[in-house]
Amino acid sequence: MGKAMKERYLFDAKTGEPLGQSGVGDVFDHQLFLQKMRVAKGSYQLKIAHKMRSDVLSGILDVGVRVEKGGK
Repeated sequence: MGKAMKERYLFDAKTGEPLGQSGVGDVFDHQLFLQKMRVAKGSYQLKIAHKMRSDVLSGILDVGVRVEKGGK
């Protein structure tokens, strides 16, 4: 399938306020939709990385991924 990078901003560049939908307190949900992507059945690897200057991201408790079949 190859490699693809997707960039996602988590904070407003001017205000520093978190982007995304807040569900509970300081937990935010970000959804990234990939259009017209077809994959064959099988096992895949997904790597998530950040580009912050610090290796430790304080305040980040968890990262999750959900893959869904889209509608037509």
